[in-house]
Amino acid sequence: MSPEDEEALFAAIGLLPILRAKPTVHKYQFEAAAAAPKTIRKRMAAFLGADEFAEAKDLPDFDYDEVSKLVSSGQTPEQTAAMMKALSEPEIASDLLVKADRLQTWAKGILPRPEQSGFMNLHVEDIPESELADFRRVWAVACDPMTILDDLEDGSLSEDQVAAMQLLYPATYAEMSQSVVDAGAQLAARRGKDWQPSPTKLALLGILRGQATVDVSIAADVQAMFAQQEAREQAALQAQQRGGGGGAPATSAGESTPGQEAAAG
Repeated sequence: MSPEDEEALFAAIGLLPILRAKPTVHKYQFEAAAAAPKTIRKRMAAFLGADEFAEAKDLPDFDYDEVSKLVSSGQTPEQTAAMMKALSEPEIASDLLVKADRLQTWAKGILPRPEQSGFMNLHVEDIPESELADFRRVWAVACDPMTILDDLEDGSLSEDQVAAMQLLYPATYAEMSQSVVDAGAQLAARRGKDWQPSPTKLALLGILRGQATVDVSIAADVQAMFAQQEAREQAALQAQQRGGGGGAPATSAGESTPGQEAAAG
């Protein structure tokens, strides 16, 4: 199983069900995992192609005590047994359990905890709301990497979410990052080489792709795609004129798409 497929299946099953020792693996989850790349590209194209933003979604329910217990206990025999029972392929189940264990370790290291002070450390300070909010944002990404697209679409995406995504779901993150270039190239080809998303959306895409010079870098990617396509069309037209043939030449099996050429540099 490729890293992309493994991450997609893990996300479809869900981190929390695995940690709760109650995972389920059904046909619809395999279908959702298989469709993840297409879903990402479809949503990215819709985001880039529209001027408006989506309505903000509420953060998922969060039980601090439960999450603290789940990430602090380490992987349990109950979790292992439940995963092995839910998934008929032991090797894949083992790989998913390893990933869950890594996410547990990561979350345990960043989970904010109450501070104790005073005589015998008897006074317990509440966790600041800002620290809890910071953790909830990245915890939501750990539980569902598509949260990144939700927050991109409503305009609330933050750098800490992207950093968590890069660390926890690197293959899925790479798919999302490449989808920006591919969708942008398609839109530029349809709307003209000077087309760009709105400044706000450019800024959000810069956060997603980890780029400081947002408008310059993304605009350059998009316009490079358009220039490549335009050059191919001109070359095809000249070849037709020289040869006197009609119709566009067939695309060879080894020819790269604009997105692949951009990825290759």
